[in-house]
Amino acid sequence: MEWNGMEQSGMERNGMERNSPLDPQGTRRRCSSGCFGAPRVFRNCRFPSPFPGKNQQEIQEEIEDLKGELEEEIGKFQKGFRRAQSNAVSLTLDEHCKHPDLVIQGKSWIVTSKPGSKIHPKAVVVAREGFSEGKSYWEVEVGDGSDWELGVLGEEIRDSLRNNGGRFPEETVPGLEYSLGEFRLPGGKLERNSGSCRVLGVLLDQESRTLSFFDAEEKQRLGLLPLKLPGNLFPFFSPSSDGKALGIRPVGVGGPQQ
Repeated sequence: MEWNGMEQSGMERNGMERNSPLDPQGTRRRCSSGCFGAPRVFRNCRFPSPFPGKNQQEIQEEIEDLKGELEEEIGKFQKGFRRAQSNAVSLTLDEHCKHPDLVIQGKSWIVTSKPGSKIHPKAVVVAREGFSEGKSYWEVEVGDGSDWELGVLGEEIRDSLRNNGGRFPEETVPGLEYSLGEFRLPGGKLERNSGSCRVLGVLLDQESRTLSFFDAEEKQRLGLLPLKLPGNLFPFFSPSSDGKALGIRPVGVGGPQQ
């Protein structure tokens, strides 16, 4: 019996099987372990090189140049983060300016007393310290909370929160929102739209009138937001509705305090 001009014994010697469920057209060859290798039709194909006309040494040199450029860009990002972190300030949570359904634990941790429920309008705690000039940087441990919001608000809104029991007015304030793995920065520009971030750095720059957000562990900027609010600005914190705590992380010049 012949298949395509080949004897069955010859096929068997070459490790080929006709009508195999893994190779119904008989185009692939079994190796000694029983698995199929590349189809015969591709055995002699030559695919274009990503470095046409270059020898091995030239290719290696080009790869090293690309690695150097990448490391330089990473260095720029990290340098920008270190500059931001050098403007670290201390923050204190204001017990008199918080939503009644939020609990301050210790001196710097916030958690909702009603996990699993959405509080409307949004529940926040505001810092006692406000900043009207220069640059101010702080870090917040958000952990693996499913949703949170951080930013700044003006003195008028801060006073309103104090007077109405920490219930947020229906106004838009500059801040970074996170929900189900997605970042939102209304009115600003995001450099990363999704992913996890356990420690968030915030830089309030009253000189350039911008608010920047960083992934403090990756030393990477997440986004930039132009500021329209004038005057004294106060950090605010809105923790996750799933009951996971959010806290201010102490930062010294050059890095987090141990």
